[in-house]
Amino acid sequence: MREVRLHSFSKVVSLADTFCEFTFKDAQNPTPREHEEALPFIEHTLGQPFNKECFKALKNVLTFRIRKVSIKIVKKNTDYYT
Repeated sequence: MREVRLHSFSKVVSLADTFCEFTFKDAQNPTPREHEEALPFIEHTLGQPFNKECFKALKNVLTFRIRKVSIKIVKKNTDYYT
């Protein structure tokens, strides 16, 4: 099977999508979790499949109410598929 490398920004979107899935109320999630519950669930139960720097930034923003976060996402190779 071919290994696929994802673009760095897609990793950010994936984390944001998963966080919103757990914390927003909708038809598929009638009882949303608070961010205090969602972060440990994502970190420990899902096995941390996300970019660690992105997760750390999200956790810092929500835990310490930091308004501005900078994440350095650099790809030396622009070929995203192997």
